[in-house]
Amino acid sequence: MALNYRDAAVQMIFDQFQSLCRQYNSFTATLSPQQQADFGNEWAELSSGLEIIQEAFGNYQQDLANGRSSAAALADLSRVLNEATRVWLQQFNATVSQARVGW
Repeated sequence: MALNYRDAAVQMIFDQFQSLCRQYNSFTATLSPQQQADFGNEWAELSSGLEIIQEAFGNYQQDLANGRSSAAALADLSRVLNEATRVWLQQFNATVSQARVGW
């Protein structure tokens, strides 16, 4: 999703999120065939989680289109991203541990 945000802060956050997505995809490419097979559902759920988190950026744009101030929309975006990525990272760490990645 290539978005062009007027707000430099949101653009920076979006770019960092896209970097996280690329890093996750690069990480999963390094998994052994056994790790991919045994934990395929978990890796797919994590990937889907990133797609769901990305929807927050669309919600931000919709807030602006609905006349909400950029400060309020950014505050909500930040809150949603903080919580969602915290939960995603917990699941990622649990899956990495279960799959014994790096052991």
